[in-house]
Amino acid sequence: MKSLLNYIRKIDEDSSRQKIAKPFQNKNREIAFTKTKNYRKYRKLKKYQKVFTWISIVGCTFTTVIAFPKEARADILINKEFNPVSVTEFEKSTLTIRFFNNNNSAANNVNVTDNLPDDVIVADPPNVANNSCGGTVTANAGASTVNIADGIVPAAANGAAGECEFDVDVIAIKSGTFVNKIPAGTATSSQGPNALDADATLTVNPATPITGSKSFSPGVLHGNGSPTTMTITINNPNAFITNNLGFTDNLPSELKVASPPNASTTCNDATVTAAADGTSVALSGATIGVNSSCTVTVNLAASDPNNYLDEDVTNTILRNGVTTDEGVTNSQPIEGTLKVQTGAFVSKTFSPATIKTRKNSTLTLTLRNFNTGEITGANLTDIIPEGVKVTALQSNSCNGSVNIVDNAGVNDEVQLTGGTIPTAPAGDGAGSCEIKVTVTADEEGNFDNEIPAGDFNGINYPGDDARLTVISPISLGKSISPSATIRGEIATATLTLSNDSDTPANITSFVDNLTTMGTGYTVADSPTPSTTCGGTLNVSGDKTQISMNNGQIPAGSGGNLGRCTITFGILVGDDAVGGNRRNRVPRNGLKTDIGNNSNNANARLFIEGKAQVDKAFSPDILTQTEETTLTITFTNTQGSDATITSFTDDLKTMGSGFVVSDSGSPTTTCAGGAVNVSTDKTVITMDSGVIPAATGSDASGFGTCTVTVPIKVEINATTGERENKINIGELQTTLGDNALASTDNLTVRNAVVLSKAFFPEDLRIANITRLTITVTRDNAISTLTGINLTDELPNNHTIASTPNLANSCGGIVDAPAGANTVTLTGGQLPPGSDRDCEISVDVLGPSTPTNATNTIPGNTLTTQQGATYEKDVTANVNWVDTVLTLNKRFQPTSIPVGGESTLQIIFINKNSNTINLTNVQLQDIFPLGMSVANNPSASFSGSGCTGGTITANPGDTELTFNGGSIEKGKQCTLSVKITSNFAGNSINQLPESLVTSAEGVTNNNNPSATLTLLGTADIVLAKKDDGKASIPPGGSTTYIIEVRNSGPNNVAGIGVEDIVPNGMTINSWTCTATDGSICNEVSGTGNLNTTVDLADGGVATFEVEAEIDEGLTGKIKNTAKVTVPPVVNDPNSDNNEDSDENLIGSPNVLLVKRITAINGGTQTLNGNNLATYTDETDNPYDDNDVTIADQVNPTDPQKDTDRWPDDNGNGQPDEFLVGGVFGGNVKPDDELEYTIYFLSAGDDAAKKVLFCDRVPDEVTFIPTAFNSSTPASGGLAGADRGILWLKDGNTESLTNTQDGDVAQYFPPGVEPSTVYPQIQCGAANTNGAVVVNLDNLPNATAPGTPNTSYGYIRFRGKVK
Repeated sequence: MKSLLNYIRKIDEDSSRQKIAKPFQNKNREIAFTKTKNYRKYRKLKKYQKVFTWISIVGCTFTTVIAFPKEARADILINKEFNPVSVTEFEKSTLTIRFFNNNNSAANNVNVTDNLPDDVIVADPPNVANNSCGGTVTANAGASTVNIADGIVPAAANGAAGECEFDVDVIAIKSGTFVNKIPAGTATSSQGPNALDADATLTVNPATPITGSKSFSPGVLHGNGSPTTMTITINNPNAFITNNLGFTDNLPSELKVASPPNASTTCNDATVTAAADGTSVALSGATIGVNSSCTVTVNLAASDPNNYLDEDVTNTILRNGVTTDEGVTNSQPIEGTLKVQTGAFVSKTFSPATIKTRKNSTLTLTLRNFNTGEITGANLTDIIPEGVKVTALQSNSCNGSVNIVDNAGVNDEVQLTGGTIPTAPAGDGAGSCEIKVTVTADEEGNFDNEIPAGDFNGINYPGDDARLTVISPISLGKSISPSATIRGEIATATLTLSNDSDTPANITSFVDNLTTMGTGYTVADSPTPSTTCGGTLNVSGDKTQISMNNGQIPAGSGGNLGRCTITFGILVGDDAVGGNRRNRVPRNGLKTDIGNNSNNANARLFIEGKAQVDKAFSPDILTQTEETTLTITFTNTQGSDATITSFTDDLKTMGSGFVVSDSGSPTTTCAGGAVNVSTDKTVITMDSGVIPAATGSDASGFGTCTVTVPIKVEINATTGERENKINIGELQTTLGDNALASTDNLTVRNAVVLSKAFFPEDLRIANITRLTITVTRDNAISTLTGINLTDELPNNHTIASTPNLANSCGGIVDAPAGANTVTLTGGQLPPGSDRDCEISVDVLGPSTPTNATNTIPGNTLTTQQGATYEKDVTANVNWVDTVLTLNKRFQPTSIPVGGESTLQIIFINKNSNTINLTNVQLQDIFPLGMSVANNPSASFSGSGCTGGTITANPGDTELTFNGGSIEKGKQCTLSVKITSNFAGNSINQLPESLVTSAEGVTNNNNPSATLTLLGTADIVLAKKDDGKASIPPGGSTTYIIEVRNSGPNNVAGIGVEDIVPNGMTINSWTCTATDGSICNEVSGTGNLNTTVDLADGGVATFEVEAEIDEGLTGKIKNTAKVTVPPVVNDPNSDNNEDSDENLIGSPNVLLVKRITAINGGTQTLNGNNLATYTDETDNPYDDNDVTIADQVNPTDPQKDTDRWPDDNGNGQPDEFLVGGVFGGNVKPDDELEYTIYFLSAGDDAAKKVLFCDRVPDEVTFIPTAFNSSTPASGGLAGADRGILWLKDGNTESLTNTQDGDVAQYFPPGVEPSTVYPQIQCGAANTNGAVVVNLDNLPNATAPGTPNTSYGYIRFRGKVK
């Protein structure tokens, strides 16, 4: 608020009256008031005293006025699009800029510059095409602007806008979403600038990496031979040309560039660098077309043909080794493998590699040549290891001569002189020749034959070796029959001694120790040990060992071994160790004069006891709380009864929770026996009972009896596969104990199973996943109660702010928002309920990417019945930082009203860390007038795009898509045909974060597409104000602007503009529209510049609140206008704007001062009658007769008024303006009553009015004058009241002090400005001053209306 300092100048002292007629003006200037009645001079008969009054009024006013400036029309429109709307980096998209002109004459000299977004540039070449606008299109390759100069947009014809367009190719050098905008007002033309923004969105995905491959032909490279041709293929999988592509291929050390290189390439503009004998191949400056490839070929040779090499050599262009101007490179190595074979190689083998003494082996020396061209004059000497003798030359394919040097087995030699090694074949392999000789050895051992590295006339070969193993001709075999028996029985052992020599072998030592089988095994007395080898068998004193140190093994003959045997019985004692026992004669356990046995001789004997035990569970698979039957079977293999003296079966061998059941008692069929159960029910014992004698010699005749025990698997029993074991010796009988342990397995299922899962498992950071914990009761359990569990979430995971808790497990689940634990207390799965129950809650994930594992440790779940789940339960959830990109387009972008276009929404799931998306949802609400066409042809398409329900029925004003799936790295298109019954530009925009998905991934952009519709409509702007003829400086007012569409077409994008002139400010505005029409912005501040969409007959109404500057004078005119989209033909443009002009008016407070009492009465001495109305004939302002017309100039007198109260209806204020202008003669101590009447008579309200009247010098202010009158609110209780006022129809007394009411008396010398800095009372306060805050006074609109517009202030003084 701005304040105006108003005051009344000093009343001139003269003989008749004082006049006030100063203008009400701006701040810091005089403010005009109308004339007031003047105060006469009052004199006593003998002593005259002058009565003076000073009045100061301060007012602050606020009014508002609207004016509408006239501006040039914008009669062309621009639309633009990219095609395609989604590309990769450096892939071309065609930018089409389209112009519309709805005038009857062409738009000439069209000039506009389109500033491309950052990182988007004109392609090379630009391919400027389809220019129907003429003029000059400037679009230089690599530039960031596109310009058209001096273009021409044809005139409208046949009710359709004139159109022209041109195309230019652009590329983006970086991925992202780019909005290309030509702002409104950018273009210039003979018809004005473009009326509206034109924008289009281009989505750019990262470019696909370069790929490539390498091949070699031939695939094998020999030394000194023909070169191989290396072919490098480079693929550009992108929809753009790669420029200045290059790489350097550093060859492996085994390869070099051949001479001549014969390097070539199919790559355009490229240079291949490959110097003969060089170690690298380079490509530079290559250009590869869209989705194309090219090759580089060069001949390669082996680097060193004289050194041996027979390897697969890999040649690699490293990752990121390819460079391009576009920054695209290879993300994977480009490599190929070539076999390189050079030099010579010598290998040797013995066949067979193992022989017996005095037997023969063939030594083969193989000489290989990997080079092209035979090797001649080859010399080689192989020194044979000592102990091996060369006995003959078998063959020689190496030509030259072979000489055997016989050194009697002490480093014999095989010598080749002048040999020839054939050339290598064309493919894989080597030319080779062989030398074969016969070798033998008389002694056992390992003989290593080594040929050191050497060369054949400069062709190098590496060293090689071979081993000949010579073993003894003596071997030993063993068998036991029968292979299984019981304690107390005898088995027969047979040892077979073999001789592979042509001479007999004399036995010098042989030992077979039965303790290798364990304790309890001895040589039986019968049958008597015997041998066919001659000599004598000896049995040790403890009968655990049989031996001999003489005898002979016959020589072999005719390829057959010489053999003899040793046979003896093995007595299995009653205390023999049972099970599968092995009898072993180790290597060298048999010694002869020609060698020892080089092998271990083994035989096995399976032993059981005379009394045996077996066991079985039935059933053997069950659940905690269920029972099974354990059957223990005792077997007697002997012909006499076996009395049980001790038996134990400990159920704890299976773990905890296995006990003998109370449902029945253990029983036994063992005569006289009793089954005992330990106090804790886990151990079964017997110390009596008879196992009946066998009636036969095999299992069918063995005597048996059983023990049957009901076993309870308790609810807390150890689960899984459990083994119950009766150890050896835990059955004791009069015939001995059990020689073998007996086991059986029992599979135990959990009574309760816990599981958990997150859905979805892969989702975007800081989103919501659903955690579900499932408790499953086994069928064997009828009820579970008191189910308790706690799940602690991984770090940085919390319960969502809205947990959406679901619980079918009963009990109490504690999962408060923001917590990191889920707790179930007192859950239950009662009889008859489902076996499963679930707890589900929403979990908020971390804000940084992570792969988290949520674990409920084993045994965390407990129940009242004691059931638990002992295993850890885990669930994984993967949080990634990724987004989805959207784009959209219309095809075509321009149609007539009622025509059809295809709306495409493109989903691009190719951003970094992308994941598969499910339950993808989107709702596109169409702009006004747009709807689904009669034949929607809706589709959701693209590789990796599946499912989804499209809701797009003819006439719908929105498109809904639900439940789709988009694979990572894929792009999908949602299409539907639409129509619109609104002419103009229809902008369809998708907001950010519109898309939802189960994984929390949404779009991070807000693409829009514009559909241009051609039509005709008469758009009318009409404006009216609130009826005010004038507005005061600093004042305000409300204006109404109406925009109407008189048809025939509906129109979208009608521009409404009110940009005020200097001196006016729009504080706020609102917009409402009739049904079927919309305001695109419903409110705003500052200048009005918006658009509306109006149906035929529709109206948009704007209420505009404006304010006038305080310094403004005279008149103000303002113009509002509408802008019709250029694609809409407006047959009457004359009604597109309207203006309003206002006079800058002023408030006007009139003051009339009267003497209304002397000494409490109305009679005077020679003065006026104070009880009646006095009208001064020379003062036009104290009556209701208008004698001064409207003020023309600011310096003119204020307009007269006719709005003083007229209570009796006679046209004059004779009942209100009571009092005299001349009080007659007065004397000291007389009391004078002064009444100052006020009226707000201006064009507008007077605000923050302060009243100041200096007490005349000849009187003294009476502070108690109105103590008995009704007090005003706010005054200090008990304070003197020397001021009275009539305000708002109420007469009240006011205190003299500064307290809560509106008045104050200032004693002489105290300036009112100390309290009211803005007040001026005309002079110094020398005799006292009365100040009253009148606040806001509305202007009178009729006599005495409103009653708040007038009143009076009254005080009394005593004549000095």
